[in-house]
Amino acid sequence: MSDADWCLHSNAVHACIVHAATRFNEITVKAGGMLQNAGESWPLAHSVATVFAFLPLENQWESLPPLPAARAAGAAAVLDGVLHFVGGGKFEPTLKFVEDFSV
Repeated sequence: MSDADWCLHSNAVHACIVHAATRFNEITVKAGGMLQNAGESWPLAHSVATVFAFLPLENQWESLPPLPAARAAGAAAVLDGVLHFVGGGKFEPTLKFVEDFSV
């Protein structure tokens, strides 16, 4: 076991659940997910297409271009320098999209 501790950084732009996240170059990318509907309690939520990058050296979040479609519970990975987002959905129906984003 390591003696390392968790370090608190800048809060995310918005609190969401079931988003995709991965490390890309020197940033952490967070995409999609579900946000709680205004004035409602969980589980009343809606899928979003938002994409944000966390810049650790600046300790801040930056907006990136949104996904082509809102979705939650997708997956994110980097392969050969390309950021991929796969699947997810609005839960009616589940999406089969595979999308790439180049920086």
